[in-house]
Amino acid sequence: MDPRITIHEITNYKSLLDTVYQELELISHRKPQQSANTQVPLLNCCEALFNAGAVAILAQHRVHDPDFLAEYSSYYSKQFTEVNRLCTRLHFFKETKVGVATPLEYIDSILPENYLGFVTLRPVIMSPVGASILSREVSIGFIRSADKFPVHIMGKQLTVCGTPFMQQDNAVGACAQASIWMALRTLRKREGDRAHDPAQITDAATRYNANGRIKPNRQGLTHIQMIEAIRSAGYSPHSIWLGQWHNQNLNVMNASDVEIAKQNIHPYIESEIPVVLILINQNGGHAVVAVGHTWNEKIKTFKNVDVSNSVGLNLKFAHAVSWIPEFIINNDNSGPYMKFPPSNGGGTGYSMEQMVYAMPLLPSDVFMSGEEALSVGLTIVADLYQGFVTAANKADLEHSAAEIAIRILLVEKRKLRNWAASTIMAKELKDELRTMDLPKRVWILELHLKSIYGTQGAANTPSLVGFVLIDPTGDTVTNSVLMLYLNKNYPLNIISVGSFVQFNNNGLPNIGTQTTDTTPLQPMRG
Repeated sequence: MDPRITIHEITNYKSLLDTVYQELELISHRKPQQSANTQVPLLNCCEALFNAGAVAILAQHRVHDPDFLAEYSSYYSKQFTEVNRLCTRLHFFKETKVGVATPLEYIDSILPENYLGFVTLRPVIMSPVGASILSREVSIGFIRSADKFPVHIMGKQLTVCGTPFMQQDNAVGACAQASIWMALRTLRKREGDRAHDPAQITDAATRYNANGRIKPNRQGLTHIQMIEAIRSAGYSPHSIWLGQWHNQNLNVMNASDVEIAKQNIHPYIESEIPVVLILINQNGGHAVVAVGHTWNEKIKTFKNVDVSNSVGLNLKFAHAVSWIPEFIINNDNSGPYMKFPPSNGGGTGYSMEQMVYAMPLLPSDVFMSGEEALSVGLTIVADLYQGFVTAANKADLEHSAAEIAIRILLVEKRKLRNWAASTIMAKELKDELRTMDLPKRVWILELHLKSIYGTQGAANTPSLVGFVLIDPTGDTVTNSVLMLYLNKNYPLNIISVGSFVQFNNNGLPNIGTQTTDTTPLQPMRG
């Protein structure tokens, strides 16, 4: 009988692949073909881990993986052919500890920061990657929708910070179930352990609306079924139609529609909310999960947001999505942390131009969407500029707006208070943010100095010069604005001090306080 735990030293990429596929052959009792399309997610996981510095694999055998056990109970246990119900879990490390003799000695001596996460191998040769979590450090870019997950190995607790990943098995669940599972599992700890296994997702999605065989569910789920599965897990599935996607010749969205779609999706990714994307291409439908984005600080052309006003000002703010060339997705048929570009250039890969719907998993107590929150925040900013018309000429006001970048994101009250407590800011503002009455979450429309905001790719640079706090349980300007803050650096030099204004329940300014600002603030999320 194989040992419960084995350890393998990795000397090159080939040795890593050989080890992984030897373990897969042992558990599936079949010879895997590395060149098969079904092996692409596993190969991409291996490549990402090797590039991140993996030099050792600790193989954990006979693992009772709860997600595969649910799949096994629902489907594989009923097959005539015997299928193993246990999995193998491969843990990857950046540290070899040459000379350490046993797995116990290795795990006891390993530095926690050298842990890169794990890949679960299930005994299904056509879809071997079960519930897995790779550290977000294996990705290039910002992985927003992630969490810290405890991992227990032989009495030692390690932690991996990343986004859960799973390959569809094309039996209990297709791409839709895998995508919903990845989104739910990412939010599990944050939102009160509300997550379903793939079999539960299929059952919830098809309870009232079945469009074919439920198991095996090879045809996947419809848009309505996906909404029902998300709703049944306790979330508010905000379904965003992404515009006129189809074109008789290209079957894709045009470039301008893609940019609008990016702006609509961006607030949720920045809010650490996974976004399930429904795609259509020449081969049919597909679903992926957007979990982050790449960054380009050298952009020259900005995506502007026009701000309507009643005094004839031509106000244009740069949208934060301007610095984002690609989203990062978990794609069950290709792997975790994959780049998702605006266009595939006429190729066969997936891209934003194929998007039809976006479904961020909003908490059930958030009634205001990101699009609505942006509108509310910009209404307050427009009122601000209209008030400045009496103190400055229009050209100066328009120039000041052109120097501002905006970002909208949803933050938890505890994280907002923690940011205030740990960030250098005026004492008056710090004290108010830490003690004021707030809902569980708030939308925050941030105003950044555009020339500084673009450097966020290298460091969390102080660039924040204003914000509007918005109550997500409201639905209009009059019952949702909580606070407006302005740094003395914005919008014009005519202001010698900073200030913040709190609003009453009628949406009117109530209490104003001067602050002793000297520099922009460090944003909550770089």
